[in-house]
Amino acid sequence: MPWTPEQAKKKMEGMDDAQAAEWCKIANGVLESEMKKPGMDKSKAEGMAIATANKMMKEKMGKRSDPAEVECRTWKTEELRVFDDGGKPKIRGLAVPYGQSSELIQGMFREKFLPGAFADSLKTARGFVNVEHDKRSKLGRFGKEATATEDGRGVWVEVTPPNTRVGQDTLEEARSGMLDAMSIEFRLSDPRDAEFHRHNGELFRTIKKAELVGVALTSYPAYPQTAGTIAVRSLEEWRQAEDEAAKAAQQALEAAEREKAERAAIAENAHLRARLDLAAVEI
Repeated sequence: MPWTPEQAKKKMEGMDDAQAAEWCKIANGVLESEMKKPGMDKSKAEGMAIATANKMMKEKMGKRSDPAEVECRTWKTEELRVFDDGGKPKIRGLAVPYGQSSELIQGMFREKFLPGAFADSLKTARGFVNVEHDKRSKLGRFGKEATATEDGRGVWVEVTPPNTRVGQDTLEEARSGMLDAMSIEFRLSDPRDAEFHRHNGELFRTIKKAELVGVALTSYPAYPQTAGTIAVRSLEEWRQAEDEAAKAAQQALEAAEREKAERAAIAENAHLRARLDLAAVEI
């Protein structure tokens, strides 16, 4: 009897539903193959199947996570403003515009976040809002002095700056327009949460799900946009797959052309034989 995803999760902890289904596909395939061998003991075959599936899934899952890696994106925004909330000044701005393509990142690709990309992350966000990504210039923490919410346009951040020199200077710089951008730090726990594609010859990366790590008020473009190793590695893998697909398509085209030429040659030979046979009959 083949293993089910529920049984797979008991054999190897930490898998989601998709990973458990993949584990089953591997294990059940190995089990079926081993049981076809003459004299194979079932318990031994099951042990080999479980070990193989565990090893392969650990390798795959290990490649899909790098919790320490953080990427940075910055957008100039007309939405950054200071307002009064019951006698306390607050700063509000659009930190992540959904569906808007970024500038070229490290000369490699442009990027956009799909609506809802941060929906899960915002429920538990505990990072800080600061100035220019300077950890010494904290303005507030999510869940306390700062909030992050989303709508159809993107992720909005509000913060009540502290009554300190940093807080008061930030308010003045935001009012004057010296601070005219918002910059986010984020990470992907799974490279499958982002996809690459080409459009009009350009490479684009679309992010479907991400974790918000922190937000900074900044002057545009003061902070560089960085592509993390997950993004670079995923891009390299995507390009390799694209090259392999193009190579396979070219090979298929060449094979089709050869087959067409062979069929034409066979037809020509058959026609020639028919003519020779007809000539022999006439003689």
